[in-house]
Parts: sequence; structure tokens; C-alpha cells
Amino acid sequence: MQSKQPFQLKIQKASAENVKDIQVVLSTTWQATYSNLSSETIQQVKEKWHDTEFLTKQIENPKFYFPIALFEDKVVGIATSAENETGIVEVFRLYILPEYQGHGIGTELLEKVSEHYPHAELLRIYVEENNQSAIAFYEHKGFKKLRKEEETSFGEVMVDWVMEKQIAVD
Repeated sequence: MQSKQPFQLKIQKASAENVKDIQVVLSTTWQATYSNLSSETIQQVKEKWHDTEFLTKQIENPKFYFPIALFEDKVVGIATSAENETGIVEVFRLYILPEYQGHGIGTELLEKVSEHYPHAELLRIYVEENNQSAIAFYEHKGFKKLRKEEETSFGEVMVDWVMEKQIAVD
């Protein structure tokens, strides 16, 4: 995809048949985005968080919303979210294949997430502090940095910005 021209994009709810394509998006974007992490950590992430059974359970869990973005029948982006017990929608993943970034796919997926929770007032996301392009994207979309939180994943400490955005309530 060369130009920044609008193109035909389809957003639909993921199904178990999409898992292999979702794994490609996750693997590709994790390697491109988190190059500051060790190869061992990236491998453990793939084995645990990108595992076929793990992803299938999320897709089939009615508490999760798991839209995918398709361009010419290719999965080029994904999002996952769930509403927590306080009514805040937590966006766990928003990943777009690097060669498809900058075409509005992330924006469309975020809009679908917001629409899926018509009574929610807040979207929350955790963004790794070194992921400056993601932080800039979310700030451009109206998210505000609230605080930093440390998390240890597979023995490696990551610092995340907790970011939130007010969303319209009907």
C-alpha cells in the first residue's frame, strides 16, 4: 500500500477462523513496536498472548469485543476491548500492520469500539512509554495521559502510560 489515499476497508467481528491472520498482525507489530524488549520476552509473548487457544477464547468470550480490519480480505488490523466493572472500556490491543498504518484504520477500529459500548463514558488504554507513535496517535484522538504504571511481563519491566478519553453518551 503506497499512497495515503482512502481505500475500501471492512471492519467485522473476529471469528476463530481469523486466528492465524490475527497472529500475523500481532507478531509483525510486536516485533516492529517493541524492539526495545529482549527476543526472549517477544518469544514468550507470542507463546502466551498470541497463542491460538488464548486468542480463540477471547474471540468467543461475550465480554470481549474483538473487531478486525480487512483490506482485500487480508486482516490488516485488530482491536480488543472489554468493559470493566466500573463501566470503563479498556482497550487491550489496537494493532495495525506497519505498512497499513497512517490510513485511518486505527481510527476506524477505535470508533467501532466506542460504538460497541453505547453507555460507556470512558475509553482507557495502556501504552508503553517508549511507543511514541502510539502515544501521539492516542493524544491526537483525544486521549489524555493520566499516570505511569510499571508492569512486569515475563521478567521484563515495562512502563506504561495510562491514557483515557471521554466518549459521548447517548
